[in-house]
Amino acid sequence: MRPVLFLVLLATAAQPALGQAAPSTVGTWLDAGLGGGNSGLNAALAITRRSGIHGLTVRGMVAARIRIALFDKTSSRTFGDLGLLYGLHGRSGNTLYTARAGIGAIWYRREYSDSTPAYDVNAAFGVPWEVGVTQVFGGNFGLGVRLAGNLNAYHNNIGGLLVLHLGQAW
Repeated sequence: MRPVLFLVLLATAAQPALGQAAPSTVGTWLDAGLGGGNSGLNAALAITRRSGIHGLTVRGMVAARIRIALFDKTSSRTFGDLGLLYGLHGRSGNTLYTARAGIGAIWYRREYSDSTPAYDVNAAFGVPWEVGVTQVFGGNFGLGVRLAGNLNAYHNNIGGLLVLHLGQAW
């Protein structure tokens, strides 16, 4: 109960901290991003529903790295997460600021290939998060940058993404 109360207090107190009154409209948008990070090439897709400064996001993110070595030795690893994130959104002119965190499931797969291929797969729960800024043009299209990742017990993924924003931001 205490963590829920803390989140409610944080969310209601954040509006003055963002420097501008919350927009009165409701917005829904899609963000698609591509970039790199500690797990290789990163790609993310997120759908956000916002009301005022509060937003709920469903995000999927994958990362992959393939290394090719001499003498037919290769290794690859793949990381993925699917999460539900709560976020706070602020606006200054045509710029949208976001900070989100939540709960999600992750999987991590490593594959080795010497003479016989071998791999191991792990799955766990984690804390997906992201912070970013998006420049919105005309209210329905924008470009932004995000720092996103997932903290978990097995393999933390952190990546920087260039994001395409489609939909009503405010």
